[in-house]
Amino acid sequence: MLHNNAENPLYARWDYVLELFKEYDAVISIGDALRPGATADSHDEFHIAELIEAARLVKRALRAGVQVMVEGPGHVPLNEVVWDVKLMKKLTGGVPYYVLGPLPTDVAAPYDHIAGAIGAALAGAYYEGCA
Repeated sequence: MLHNNAENPLYARWDYVLELFKEYDAVISIGDALRPGATADSHDEFHIAELIEAARLVKRALRAGVQVMVEGPGHVPLNEVVWDVKLMKKLTGGVPYYVLGPLPTDVAAPYDHIAGAIGAALAGAYYEGCA
């Protein structure tokens, strides 16, 4: 983007990307590039702003007739996992939220799979409560 002095071409041509996904009946997965890399970054102004922008892209995809899901949230303290799922479900109108982790601690580096399983279990328990 700096080299070409231009916006991300996928973002700048989002409507065209949506046309392609609709034509090929593909599901678009919107990831969050600013997902927190540490629990201290969870739900800071950058993370929240990106969640809101992802929700805008989701709504445009749905209006275009494209199937969509959202990826997130990254490192989120245990007490914020359910809140994060509720927030993203509210912002996106309930589209599938593919939880990456979430990692509820920063001190389990060699055991991220275990920390992620704990976060995923909590997120999954909330999903079950929604059904």
